[in-house]
Amino acid sequence: MRVLSLAMLCSLLLVACGTPAASTATPTEADTHTVLVPTSAPTDKPEPPVPTSTPTDTLPLAPTTSPTNIPTAAATNTPTTVSISTPESTPSVTFAITEPTDAITVNTPTLEITGVGIPGMEFDRDRRFAQDQKAVVGNDGTWSMIVDLEPGLNELEFRETVTGIEAIVHVTYEEPPTPTPIPPTNTPVPTKTPVPTATPKPARPSLYPVVGVVDGDTIRIRRGGKVETLGLIGLDTPETQPAQCFGPQASAQARKLLEGRKVRIVLDRSQAKLVYVWIDGKNFYNKIMIQQGYGREYTRQGQRYAQQEDFRAAEGQARQQKRGLWSPKTCDGKILKPVATPTPIRPTPTPRPPTPTPTPDPNVYYENCDAVRAAGAAPLYRGEPGYRSGLDGDGNGVACQ
Repeated sequence: MRVLSLAMLCSLLLVACGTPAASTATPTEADTHTVLVPTSAPTDKPEPPVPTSTPTDTLPLAPTTSPTNIPTAAATNTPTTVSISTPESTPSVTFAITEPTDAITVNTPTLEITGVGIPGMEFDRDRRFAQDQKAVVGNDGTWSMIVDLEPGLNELEFRETVTGIEAIVHVTYEEPPTPTPIPPTNTPVPTKTPVPTATPKPARPSLYPVVGVVDGDTIRIRRGGKVETLGLIGLDTPETQPAQCFGPQASAQARKLLEGRKVRIVLDRSQAKLVYVWIDGKNFYNKIMIQQGYGREYTRQGQRYAQQEDFRAAEGQARQQKRGLWSPKTCDGKILKPVATPTPIRPTPTPRPPTPTPTPDPNVYYENCDAVRAAGAAPLYRGEPGYRSGLDGDGNGVACQ
């Protein structure tokens, strides 16, 4: 009969399954096929630590998460930052990608590339079929560039424009997963009976009466009990004092359109104390005057205003069609052209037919024309009694006309 000692049994167990052997108890007699094992572990020896390493004949499981050496950016609206700098070991190199050295995965569609380099040196991103992006190193030795990413793998290639040195970084853009919609529950939601409310009426624009027309681009209105003089935005009409070419016609047209009417006025932030005017709140007076050739577009002190392009188009139309002051028959576009003032023609007095009258006193004398008219003798002709050159101011032979 072979009886295994307890020490030998524990040694075998330790080798076979890594379980520590322990006990000095004496085995009990048994038959040839029985092995006696103690019921409790000895207390005089500490148990060796349980091995934690993976057995050599066991294959490791595939990881269920992304590898730790590929950083993943948080799904936020801020761009992911990748640092690019000049290695200290190669100061002659303008730039190189030093971080990260491997591909990265991000969850944002934009990526901010930052780095350092030699001030004044220029970098660009080669985008193959799109316009290149460029960045210039500032005086502080830093530069940055924000690039847009396509879903999936992006190969970003950068090149220094002088030396032609290139560097490439691979970025994978993973779009954030679409949240699964929560199916609606069947629990009915109580609805409130809508309370009918009165629909508010849109406020009518204020209309103000026109109380005077100074000229084509200056008017007077009554507002709040006061009379205000207003200039018009973007409109310049010929002046009347002193008279410029087509000035009287422009003022007459302004009076025709505005006198006795009410207008709506609109301000423009860029034009202090100047207004747009709508006749009866409907017809755009500023533009009408330019379209009809009574004025031209005017930009005050180079300040752009909201209707500038529209007014310029209206002036171009009036020029092309030679309306108003743009006609060669009027001013030909030259409003500073002096207005020709016609010389009044004095009518030639028609001599009265001779009528039999009493012989006048040849010695009659009139102190002035009032006395001549009072006597009923006006006008006096040269040779008639009472005529004298002092009463004939223009010397035409007829006194006290």
